[in-house]
Amino acid sequence: MAQTNVQSCIAACTDCVTSCETCIGSQLGNSQMAECLRLCLDCVAVCRDCIGAMLHGSPFTAQWCGFCADICDACAAECAKFKEKVCQDAAAACRRCAGECRGMAKAA
Repeated sequence: MAQTNVQSCIAACTDCVTSCETCIGSQLGNSQMAECLRLCLDCVAVCRDCIGAMLHGSPFTAQWCGFCADICDACAAECAKFKEKVCQDAAAACRRCAGECRGMAKAA
């Protein structure tokens, strides 16, 4: 794995965590967005774990990144259903993270 790829993927995961946390904070209590909020919570958790796996050079980095990409794709699809800017921002961050993680999973 090239260090620049790792750093790019970590940055994408970090941006995804920030965007999903912002979405959660702004929409908390909105029952129409329950699935979006659940997926944002899943996304935050897996992105943080994926970052850790990359930072300590886990032999399971490819699996973590592949799993992260799958959850980010699901979160992006759900967030994109809502017109709020925080939701659209989270969807974009999730799509970027999914792409970076998918690339990392193939490279690892």
